Amino acid sequence: MDKSDQHSLLMKVGDLGKVSENEARALLDEVSDDGIVSKSEAEAVFAINRQLDEAFPDWDTRFRTVLKDYLLTAEAPIGWMDEQECTWLIGQIAPYSDSVQLNEIDLLLDLLPHAEGEPLGVAKCALTAIIDISIRNGRMGRDLVERLRALLLAGADKETAWITQWEAQGLLRINESVGFARNDEGWNHLYSRAMANHLMARAHPDPTIMAETLDRTKWLEAPNEAELGGMYLIGIQSVDGGNWFQGFAPSGSTAKLAHETARQLADQTGISENADEDWLINRLGWGNTVTSADRTLIRFLKDETPGFSHGMALATGDYKVGSARAFS
Repeated sequence: MDKSDQHSLLMKVGDLGKVSENEARALLDEVSDDGIVSKSEAEAVFAINRQLDEAFPDWDTRFRTVLKDYLLTAEAPIGWMDEQECTWLIGQIAPYSDSVQLNEIDLLLDLLPHAEGEPLGVAKCALTAIIDISIRNGRMGRDLVERLRALLLAGADKETAWITQWEAQGLLRINESVGFARNDEGWNHLYSRAMANHLMARAHPDPTIMAETLDRTKWLEAPNEAELGGMYLIGIQSVDGGNWFQGFAPSGSTAKLAHETARQLADQTGISENADEDWLINRLGWGNTVTSADRTLIRFLKDETPGFSHGMALATGDYKVGSARAFS
């Protein structure tokens, strides 16, 4: 393809938004050989990616490769993306929620470690894309669960070890949208551990002093038998007064009662077996809207953080912790 033909094809993509598969392959061959040399070429590749119904076998890999090479090697600064490049990348994906593709999420995950200009913006774009595809598909399949796990483990906010509020909002939005669907079994595992991690950090009066305990990697990668409860007991017993649960409680006295109750129950053996799951769920305001992921979360809290779920329930009262509205 000579330059005039390539220019004509780029114009066709820009004006009509439609190219044939053969034309798409011809353009990709061209940019693979010479590299993407301009934003118009890069935008054409994104446009082609959005319109292909079934990509040819090597499309996804080459799509990610040519765009990553363009952003990290062809455009200054070399090796990382500044704020302007991050904003441009987000602009190629965020406005197209109805047609966002898995390979675009993969591209964002590939580039996130290099997004020094706006890492949170890139990460939030990836999370929004995962949410949009889950809603479009009506479920959380394994492909989305693993991409979400990778995104959470990446931890775009390097100053925060635990799951942050915007990440928790995304998890809750997914659960509210497709929580009753036939999701991949990995969804319940990921949701319960990520949300438990966030809830404990939010309930702690100063989570920075428990940064090692609250390290998201331990929570998200730990097997079912992980002994996170022991670390939690050290934390809750080391904080005096009613400071725990102030992130949920309407008053200091309520937080103090929740803290003391949690400490007492944490000292009792067998509390996980004696706890009433339905009482906890109702007390947390979930009522009849509880999903299997919510129940997995409650079981995880009871097993790994004895007393914590009771303290949280006492602190919140009728406050609906299980709703994304609680995190707005």
